[in-house]
Amino acid sequence: MNGTKSEIRRQMISLRNGLTNSVRNEQSAAITDRLRELPFPNPNAVASYTSWASEPSTAAIHQTLQNKGIQILVPAGGLQIGWRLLDGNVLPRESLKTAELVIVPALAVDFAGTRLGRGAGWYDRMLLHRSPDAILVALLFEGEFLTDQLLPKEEHDIPMDYVVTPSAVHKINPH
Repeated sequence: MNGTKSEIRRQMISLRNGLTNSVRNEQSAAITDRLRELPFPNPNAVASYTSWASEPSTAAIHQTLQNKGIQILVPAGGLQIGWRLLDGNVLPRESLKTAELVIVPALAVDFAGTRLGRGAGWYDRMLLHRSPDAILVALLFEGEFLTDQLLPKEEHDIPMDYVVTPSAVHKINPH
């Protein structure tokens, strides 16, 4: 896949929309299982997102984290608002500093960690408020981790530390 971010984004959305619900559910369950392979102790807080139907599901991940008593932060509107606890309480955007793990939505990530999102730049702007020690993780379906090409990168893009796919946990080695 070559082209501008917009062109690649359209291609990735088309591929993702071509997945059946059964395939999405199967791969989402495998991603949830793989997430346990990340090398970090139980965090006190995790920032995540409430997945759309076309994305790897975060529902089981959230349930697992809640069962362990881990605080979950999810987006709460625009940059002015920031985050909210999964159970509802709104928090300022600076509350992201409490998250030791940040699960970030993506359409694709390349082997250098460059993430392709939906194009609004919200996550890149919000990630500026994270702890410098926070681990950044993207969840992707099979075929969305690009091991043989680089995505177009802009100055504001923040690289991921890990990519979790149904078949593996990929540690990104920044260049």
